[in-house]
Amino acid sequence: MTIGRKGFDWTTVFSLVLGYEKYLRLMLLLFCVGILAGLSAFVFKKGVYMSRSTLRIAGYINTGAIASGERSESGFRKMRYLLAQLGSRNMSLEIGREMDVVGPEDSWEDLRNSVIPSVNYQVLDSNHLQIEVFSYDPSVVTKYPDALVATYDKWRLEQRQDYREKALKRYLTELDEVRGNIDKYLKERLEYQKNTDIAQTKVQLDQLSTVPVDITRTVYRIEELQNLKDALERMGPEASDIEKLSLLESVLANNESRSSDQIGRVVMGGNKKTAVNTTPQRPTGPTIIVEPNMVEGLSSWRETEKNYRELEQEYEVAGGTYLAEHPIMQELRRRMDEAKRKLDYELEVAESKLDVELQTARTRLAEMKAKMPKYYEANSEFDAKLLDYELIEQAKTAWSSAYDKLWEDVNVLSLGNSRLDTELEPLGITALKNEVPVSPNKKSLAIMGTGLGLGLAFGLPFLLLKLNTSVRRMEDLESMLGVRGLGVVPITDPSVLEQVNREPSTGSTLPNGLLECFRMIRSGIILQLPENQQSSVVMITSARPSEGKTTLAANLAWAFNAMGEKTLLVDCDLRRGRVHAVVGCEGRLGLSQILGEGLDFEMPEDSSVDFDVIPRGKILLGATEKLNGDYFASLVRQWRTKYKRIIFDCPPVLGLSETAFLQKNCDGYVLVSKAEKTSKKDIYEACRILAAYETPFYGFVLNAVDLSKWSNMYDYDYYSPYIDYQMASS
Repeated sequence: MTIGRKGFDWTTVFSLVLGYEKYLRLMLLLFCVGILAGLSAFVFKKGVYMSRSTLRIAGYINTGAIASGERSESGFRKMRYLLAQLGSRNMSLEIGREMDVVGPEDSWEDLRNSVIPSVNYQVLDSNHLQIEVFSYDPSVVTKYPDALVATYDKWRLEQRQDYREKALKRYLTELDEVRGNIDKYLKERLEYQKNTDIAQTKVQLDQLSTVPVDITRTVYRIEELQNLKDALERMGPEASDIEKLSLLESVLANNESRSSDQIGRVVMGGNKKTAVNTTPQRPTGPTIIVEPNMVEGLSSWRETEKNYRELEQEYEVAGGTYLAEHPIMQELRRRMDEAKRKLDYELEVAESKLDVELQTARTRLAEMKAKMPKYYEANSEFDAKLLDYELIEQAKTAWSSAYDKLWEDVNVLSLGNSRLDTELEPLGITALKNEVPVSPNKKSLAIMGTGLGLGLAFGLPFLLLKLNTSVRRMEDLESMLGVRGLGVVPITDPSVLEQVNREPSTGSTLPNGLLECFRMIRSGIILQLPENQQSSVVMITSARPSEGKTTLAANLAWAFNAMGEKTLLVDCDLRRGRVHAVVGCEGRLGLSQILGEGLDFEMPEDSSVDFDVIPRGKILLGATEKLNGDYFASLVRQWRTKYKRIIFDCPPVLGLSETAFLQKNCDGYVLVSKAEKTSKKDIYEACRILAAYETPFYGFVLNAVDLSKWSNMYDYDYYSPYIDYQMASS
């Protein structure tokens, strides 16, 4: 079928349809097979009944999953898991046993083949499920939903109970292991405390923990006291005692004001807290005994200085009344001298205290610096021991936490919710066909049978046509070789086809369609011959044997003779030539004897003057080689002088060499192909061999065409318009 610019080609369509004519009986048979298959399915197939029901999916808290630490599944995963469980083979088999339609020893295959061929599940939404049941038993389709729910509940309860038992066993085992690890780390902690003396190291570190702070304070105090002493030296002797005592009081009073201890108490260094423990530490540092002059010295001089100023005023007042030697004046001077001596004594005591405190601070600083290596050593040792101790304590704490969590899980699992995490609730049957089976369906089987029959009827012939590589139509050869065909020869009774010993006048006057075919082939050859040619030699050959070349050569020679041309028919097939049988000249001198024995060619006296035949003759060894010799070439030249047309009946091209070198003595060749027998490959190969010698190709003839077929009648009517089809089909 082709669609060109001019539209749809009905001629091609009609030709393709007629091409199936030869398979008409096969097509009818295959169509009947398809219809019979549909009827057989309807008769022998079991009746299938159907029900459609809806199930509601109820979800609850899964305490077992919570206890096991599982994450909650998404709705999609839960639905997929549920469908997988419901559609499993084990579940289907248990449902069948619940309905008592299969026995304990039956398998899932038995259930499918004998009771329930199919069950389909469809998700309607997140909470509803639709189930379709197909069964050979009408009662099963009504009982299946309830049996499904009961079987699923029982299965889930068994699974839950089994899971709990296994989980409890696993948890109790883990609890024992965790408890053992806790005891192990407790023992390790005690052993570590015994072996490392971490408590003693902590006490030692507590004693030394104030050393760095005390050193800093002492250094600052030494600098302060030294600066005071330097300031007193810079003041010199011209400075009054009051100025010096005031300066000393401003510095030394800070140290005295830090303590309100009683006289005679021992004053220790300052306190601090360690970096690793908040327990208050024992005070450390140099020991100082509080003396009365250290407490009161710096405050009593002001009273003395006050008394001294009062005495001076009294002395000045008394000097206005009394003389210098007056006892009152002497008493005032004595009292003033005594106050002055007391101030000098106070200054001396303060300076002594400054020297003592400065020396004490320096001594204390040296002692504390000597303790620093021990402080660093104790601190490093304690940190290392404390780190190991904390690691042991952390491991113990972790195992204790794991123990508490496992014990909580065991309690939850033991007392957990007994309801299933997913339950199914039947909502009823929405569609039921338990009286009339849904399968086999008459309409469906009729459509299926018809479709199968049509598919077989057209598919198999189409496949056979595609696989058939033989030449079926003239168009096949014309499209393949690019040369128009000379004509066709219909299938004919051999006795009629080989009847060439007829009178020319009779053959030309009778309306014989078979003879008209050879006349058309003759006309096609004549149209390709050069004008005014004295004589022509035409070679008739085929690709393979038994394709009708001998019959065509004999009838073509008759056709030329019927025109009044003197014609010679030569059988060049010296192996299997049968011209003598076709024309009835057995026993006559043949070409093999002429070439092999060098005999002269002379026609019998009773032979026709215008139609001569040279048969094959006897089979002689080496005679075929003579066809390529000079003697045969000279014979052809002699024949050209006597005959207008010379027809060579040659051997097949494929497998033999004679036809190839016979071309040099011919003017052209005709290739004969047998319809629906000769393959396109053989024709192509034969043409390739013949074309190598550049001999003109007059065309091809399609032999043994069955013109009784409608397709051939349609295709070849223009080749042979007067064929008697009744005779051709006989």
